Amino acid sequence: MAISLESISNAKRVRAPRIVLLGTPGIGKSEFASGAEDVIFFPIKGEEGIDDLDVDAFPVLDRYEDVLGTIGLLYEGEHLHKTLVIDSATTLAPLVDAQALVVEGVASKSLLGGGYGHQYDRILELWRDILNGLDALRNDRNMTIVLIGHVKIRSSRDPDVESFDQWAFDVDGKVADMLIRWSDCTLFMGRKTIVKQSEGGFGKKEKKGVDITGGQRWLFTQQSPTHPGKCRGFFSKLPAELPLPRDDAWSAFMLAVGSAASA
Repeated sequence: MAISLESISNAKRVRAPRIVLLGTPGIGKSEFASGAEDVIFFPIKGEEGIDDLDVDAFPVLDRYEDVLGTIGLLYEGEHLHKTLVIDSATTLAPLVDAQALVVEGVASKSLLGGGYGHQYDRILELWRDILNGLDALRNDRNMTIVLIGHVKIRSSRDPDVESFDQWAFDVDGKVADMLIRWSDCTLFMGRKTIVKQSEGGFGKKEKKGVDITGGQRWLFTQQSPTHPGKCRGFFSKLPAELPLPRDDAWSAFMLAVGSAASA
């Protein structure tokens, strides 16, 4: 297509979001995502989050090629699904790693790309193929994409302050960076806690996190010292913290999204 001044148009539009959904263990990430409109799940081998949920789902996917192929089925086939949830990125990562070893014919990740700093080239390329397929579903089939991820505790060291622990996306750092950059919003589900210090044995101080909201779940839309987060475009107009009701939490989130889009 020839590019000319006449081809310029106003690019503003609202498209289905690409969401990375992170959260503390047992907080209800899968249950939250199950409330999305006309949802279909990709359960990845190693996950049990949807066992008790009344949702449509493909059989458990345990190979990288199965994941790509099933994305293709959704793209080409006739269906009424409007939201795809991949549960989870954390259990998908080993499938991507295994495929990278097969493609390059090596026995360990340290040998990928010939080593010497190129071990992640193939892994990131394979992830990019998945993201391209998800983008096709979003752009051509108007499907919302939700990529669930687990978190792990990581110690952060800052020369200006006392070191502290934070929640981090439980995939390799380069992969985490790619997925968060790809997302329109990276959301974190958790509870609000404070750290209380008490006297322990042998005169030692003990620190313990205490829930200060009586079990209330929160959706955090921005990064903080304790957890990841990111929103761009009109999603950046979302409140930094959203209380999630016990029932129909997804609807509460979408109500906030609608308000942000019309602001």
